[in-house]
Amino acid sequence: MESHRQPSAATGEAEDKSMGLDNSAVTFFLGSKSAGVDFDRTVMLGRQNFFPSATHFHRTMEKFAPSARLDEILTARGGYAEPFFELLGATEIASIDASSYEGASLIHDLNDPIPGDWKGRFTAVVDGGSLEHVFDFPRALRNATELLAVGGHFLSIAPANNFMGHGFYQFSPELYFRVFVPANGFRLRVMLIQSCSSRSRWYRVLDPESVRGRVELQNALPTLIYVLAQKVDEKPFLTLRPQQSDYSAVWQAGRDADTRAKPRTIGQRLPTFLKRPLQRLLPLLVNAPFTVKSRCYHPMAEEDLLAGRF
Repeated sequence: MESHRQPSAATGEAEDKSMGLDNSAVTFFLGSKSAGVDFDRTVMLGRQNFFPSATHFHRTMEKFAPSARLDEILTARGGYAEPFFELLGATEIASIDASSYEGASLIHDLNDPIPGDWKGRFTAVVDGGSLEHVFDFPRALRNATELLAVGGHFLSIAPANNFMGHGFYQFSPELYFRVFVPANGFRLRVMLIQSCSSRSRWYRVLDPESVRGRVELQNALPTLIYVLAQKVDEKPFLTLRPQQSDYSAVWQAGRDADTRAKPRTIGQRLPTFLKRPLQRLLPLLVNAPFTVKSRCYHPMAEEDLLAGRF
């Protein structure tokens, strides 16, 4: 499996790094810890490398551990993430991969069902950039949820925009909002999105069902989606195939999607000769990357995220 493309601290441009946890991932996991996620028994889908900048790591972790301990974590165990999860409270840390090339503790192809004695074993399942590389994504996601004990959390960092060719898939907010539902034994606690740039802000993503429209996005940078979902009940996962929310609403109402009345946005009112140049220009503005449905993306301050104020 290969990595997401992460930004260079010097240029803000994307560069190749091995699969694992960067500055933004550290922020996301710390915020999840503050929000009550139990990392006691953690399993990584793919053994995660650990490569935040020393400056960011010390700044965000200063309340958790002394500086000497943080320096040790940055260089420990060949650059893998186990010491970081220990700092978050993990007493058992496993990793699953189809190959032993990175030293995973459990060798298993996530295209196939997991062994029965793995089910319900973990309090946290971490996907730091693996599931987009598994062809049978529904099976792999079902495996991830079956690994969890009731009360445990699924934490995922996955490619959203501008990752074509990186893996088999890029993911939409609609997907996670439709699968992590009570009928599947889950509640989705928060979904965030951030572009891969040192200047990018965090945004909280709203449910397409709640805004009664598609949560669409056009931008110019590789963009990641961050998902935190909790297993609240032991139920069969994905026994009913999810349907896209806007279509479900139309079908339930017995109306055709093309005839459903929708409010016209400012963008829809613009004449074509103005709209097309703006569509090309706006995605290039790094600090305002969400140019299609900005009402669906609410800015979130990093300090609120770190404090678990979702």
